[in-house]
Amino acid sequence: MVLMTDALSFSYRSESGSAVPPLLSRLTGRDSEQVNLYFEDYIKRAEEGPLTVATPVKQFIPAVKHSESLDMDITGSPLKADFDPNEVFDNSADDFDTIVKKSELPLYSGLEVKNARTLLSRLNTLSSTSSTRNVVLCRTRENSNLLYLGNRVEDGNLVHVSRTTWEGPVRSVTGGLEGFHKNHLVHVGTGRTTMQCRAQYILAGDLQESYLMLESAWDQSKSFLETPPPDAATKLKVCLLPGDERFACDQQNAEIEQLEGLISGLRGEELVWAGRDEDTSLEDEVLEILEASRKLGPATAVQATESENILNLQSRQDVDITDMLWSVLSRSQSFAELTDSLNLLFSTVLTEEIRPFIYSGNKSGLAGILRDILRTGELPDLAGSRPLTLLVEMGIEKLKRDSSHYLLSSDLASKEAVDPYLSGTSLSHSVDLIKRLHMVVELAFACQTYLSMPTKSLKLLVQSALIKFKELDSIDRVCLDFPVQTSDVQCQLESSNPSFWQVRLESSGARSVGQLQVDKPVEIQSVPVKLQGGKEEEENPEPEYYTIYHIELDQGN
Repeated sequence: MVLMTDALSFSYRSESGSAVPPLLSRLTGRDSEQVNLYFEDYIKRAEEGPLTVATPVKQFIPAVKHSESLDMDITGSPLKADFDPNEVFDNSADDFDTIVKKSELPLYSGLEVKNARTLLSRLNTLSSTSSTRNVVLCRTRENSNLLYLGNRVEDGNLVHVSRTTWEGPVRSVTGGLEGFHKNHLVHVGTGRTTMQCRAQYILAGDLQESYLMLESAWDQSKSFLETPPPDAATKLKVCLLPGDERFACDQQNAEIEQLEGLISGLRGEELVWAGRDEDTSLEDEVLEILEASRKLGPATAVQATESENILNLQSRQDVDITDMLWSVLSRSQSFAELTDSLNLLFSTVLTEEIRPFIYSGNKSGLAGILRDILRTGELPDLAGSRPLTLLVEMGIEKLKRDSSHYLLSSDLASKEAVDPYLSGTSLSHSVDLIKRLHMVVELAFACQTYLSMPTKSLKLLVQSALIKFKELDSIDRVCLDFPVQTSDVQCQLESSNPSFWQVRLESSGARSVGQLQVDKPVEIQSVPVKLQGGKEEEENPEPEYYTIYHIELDQGN
């Protein structure tokens, strides 16, 4: 709504009951508070474009190498079509991996500083019986560093006023906190002042999607950007999106997605088939697996069939014929082709008396059928949707053992802690549990990649994650905190640059905050600035920081 009065010579807009702007929320710590926001006009809404977050240190992410062996490779993009046992394969595909970034709040243009001051003065004198916090956004210009003006009114009385300023970007921040502390004491005299500091280190990812970040809090600092001391309270903040390729450690995300599509077909919904090269024959591949199974046992099956996995050097020892068959049959292009391949499999096992290795703990339907054929000499009935059910069960069995193997073989989790993820009550529930377990695996692998954490500490973190992921209502985007010992990551903190660093001073009657951050606040429009403290030609330049100062002064004391 545009407000214009006889006393004011300028127009402005306002939003009542608006969420606290993200910048002010971080400065004040008031996340849930609502404000009356005043500004000149809208620039663009959040859905019109993304906001980006810069990371000061880009760490190396090792490339995931997948095996090119035939038996464990899943090729082609997921294909969607209505479920029909006699369907004709369609090579059209959608891009399922596209991630669209969206900012959370609208963007606004600020008022001229003199108009902002005039408006705040008017708001300071307005009588009101309610409790209100007013925030006025100022226009950023080269000759002005004012960003926000604000006040709080309670029961008609002015409680406090606030001012937020900015400067930067600055490549090198030097000097102690004496000047900042002195400016704070100007407003409060010699009263007792407390200090709180906080720093964040982005290890990997993007704050708007998946990320891995260390956050430390402590009481005293002598200089800006000081490294957290050993007694700081540190936590690992984790946010994961299922299937985010930046945290992928194997090929399981693609397999999980495929299983979800196959289960949708069993429910009579859309069915997902995976494509493959047209010059390959599924029947020939099945016969190759059967021929190889004559010679392979539990000790050698992995070396011949397991795809390369960067999670660990030790191969899984319980790979059996159903694992090998899943890698082939999952690339069926139609229900009819899947059924024909299964019939060929069963008849060949019976007529040639092949006794393939089957892991003793394999409870899948296909494992049961193979055992029955060898015992009774009878072929199974593949009527209805049973072939598709057998395929889904094969995939579930393989992924259960893939995910649990990494945690168990690395001694990061006990069998008792992993077992709840391996006992789904239905096909859909089993896949959901596998997806949760695999996210724990991705978390553990990310910690091993980006954190120099002792094995004992990592094991405690994984155990905590297994408990938390089991209890989550949704895993569409999982954000969790894990306490860690600062001493475990002290060397890493000392050798890294924070993406965010904050110091807060609080006295009777005043609160001051100094905040350094790598990402440019969205409130700051394009303003020509000169980089200070560094040369752009440097091979490894220090990160550039925007510095935000915020002060609140109580009134009427």
